[in-house]
Amino acid sequence: MIGDRAVTVEEFRQAAKDKLMATSPHDATKVAFVFRIDADILPAFLATGDDWEAQMNHALRQWLHAHPAS
Repeated sequence: MIGDRAVTVEEFRQAAKDKLMATSPHDATKVAFVFRIDADILPAFLATGDDWEAQMNHALRQWLHAHPAS
């Protein structure tokens, strides 16, 4: 969702492509990859603003801290 409007698949693809193209090649701490998630997850993160990747990274890091590897 963007506001109260659902994101189309094409809008999602374009936003993801634009974001990947804008990623700095000099950021050695980040890794680009593709993975599949439920259809409602990415639009929810995209709706948080330009720092949606940081928000997703933070959520994943919180999960990792709550569920340490054995």
